[in-house]
Amino acid sequence: MIAAVLVPLVALLIVAFARPGAPEGGMRDTGSSGHAALARLLADEEIEVSDQTRWAGVSAEVDNRTTLVVTDQGYLSRAVLQAMVALRPAQIVLIDPGRAVDRLELGIETADPANLQAVEPDCTDPVAQRSGTIRLTSRSYTYTGGAGCYRIGEGQLMVQTETDGVPVTILPGVGDNASLAEAGNAALAMQVLGRHPRVIFYHSDWSDPQLPGKSTADPGQQSDRVTLLPPGWPHAVALAVVAVAVAGLWRGRRLGPVLTEELPSVVPAAETVEGHGRLYEQMRARDTAAAHLRRAAIARLSRLIGRTDDTEVLAQALAERTDQSYEQIRTALAGPAPATDEDLVTLKQTLDALEKEARRP
Repeated sequence: MIAAVLVPLVALLIVAFARPGAPEGGMRDTGSSGHAALARLLADEEIEVSDQTRWAGVSAEVDNRTTLVVTDQGYLSRAVLQAMVALRPAQIVLIDPGRAVDRLELGIETADPANLQAVEPDCTDPVAQRSGTIRLTSRSYTYTGGAGCYRIGEGQLMVQTETDGVPVTILPGVGDNASLAEAGNAALAMQVLGRHPRVIFYHSDWSDPQLPGKSTADPGQQSDRVTLLPPGWPHAVALAVVAVAVAGLWRGRRLGPVLTEELPSVVPAAETVEGHGRLYEQMRARDTAAAHLRRAAIARLSRLIGRTDDTEVLAQALAERTDQSYEQIRTALAGPAPATDEDLVTLKQTLDALEKEARRP
């Protein structure tokens, strides 16, 4: 009954909060890595903004008044870049491509990861000078080669170059929703992307049958992509996990205390004691055997003396009643574990003698 209510409820929540139609990092993605806020600012400046996940849509819309923004570098290759250049856009902007830039043959190479910090412009580029300081709020990379700005170490965060007459700009991750409000991040992103009347955010998808260079792509690059699953598979997996958890709660049983059970046959106590003794002997568990012997002796002596089973009090009372000293009795009742089998036998004999003496009138 509980599962019948919870499973549909959780499924509805998963579907309600999922955004299957919004490509990650695109203009409709309102998450921390998305660019919904930047797209809204560009639209307010009367710039036409759209997003695409299919190459057919990109090739149909791009013209010489368009800034083509690549937000995901997973499938970015030399073949894809050449196809973009062939469309003759006004410019191509690669948002923090990272190590993907090394395979583009742009004369630009990845340098080092950049720490989260504020960086001053160190170039004469008027866009960078007007934007001023930018602040990195997520992992980014620096690059060498091309005309760069915002230097960190040997590399630079923003690099501009040209391939076959089309300007290409590598922009650090300053335009996503999480970092847009920091320092001059919004100013830099707006000026770079707002140079032309149209902006297209492109998020490539390996399932796209028309993706340039797909048939000749590096097999090693394909192997780490889930290419045969439908787009909604994460939601199905999440729902399956929830269903298994609910079923476990529904059919599971709490592990309570160990229950005693009547023996199927009567076993003489002597045989049980002898069996336990042999098990302790095989395991050399002299400490366990000694603990059982002492616990039983303390219980019998406490009933005999009529006092508490506290070892200190019991030892003091037995010292007054017998000829043994307090230290001898206390060592017998709560001393160290026997080191050898002979010591264990001696302990048993000492406890027997103590009981006999305590019973003496």
